[in-house]
Amino acid sequence: MKNILIIDDSMFQRKMLTDALIEMGYEVSQAENGAKGIEIFKELKPDCVVTDLLMPDMSGQEVIKKIKEITPNQKMLVISADIQLSIKNECIALGIAGFLNKPFNKVELKNILENLLG
Repeated sequence: MKNILIIDDSMFQRKMLTDALIEMGYEVSQAENGAKGIEIFKELKPDCVVTDLLMPDMSGQEVIKKIKEITPNQKMLVISADIQLSIKNECIALGIAGFLNKPFNKVELKNILENLLG
């Protein structure tokens, strides 16, 4: 079973995403901030990381950079309320595999993950 790590400061968003991913057949781990997410990432080496961008302690962009330093080919998605094209392009340049806006669409999420993880 593929493991997905969710990094998001919103408990509500983590719950919604976790429920959707479990329903899709994934094993899910959660972190409430970037620092905790990086700790869990180092321990678990998940198949995919899904991160928010707007978090208080460390931005999603910082999380992406740090995880990519550890594992350059890590598969990562962003799910964020930040819909600015410049931010989306910045994340793509950092090497993310997909970008979804909040509230996320389950079908879109499932399609991206199936293409990404097989």
